[in-house]
Amino acid sequence: MAQNSIDKAEQIIRESKRLEVHEREALLILTRKLRHEVSELKPDDKSDAESVAAITKVAAHEHLRLDRDYELLDISKQGLERSIRKFEAVNPEITAILQNISVTLSNLGI
Repeated sequence: MAQNSIDKAEQIIRESKRLEVHEREALLILTRKLRHEVSELKPDDKSDAESVAAITKVAAHEHLRLDRDYELLDISKQGLERSIRKFEAVNPEITAILQNISVTLSNLGI
């Protein structure tokens, strides 16, 4: 599941008309590092990574709804924060790569 998500992210990065060559390459380097780290995960850690991804999807869905349910939004944020803290404690390298990707995208205005 995680490798599939990385594949999709890389495809989006490669096909983006919005990115300059150096921005695209920086993001692809980070996704390659992420791919390597994810491939090294133990089965229990892979399960935790899938939980983070699933909760992220729910939190994004609740945030993007036109008719927001703020109680559900708050619950999904709390769940996401908890799952990230748990994952970060065991996998600081992957968390650091994800933070670098997030900062890079933010700096690009994405």
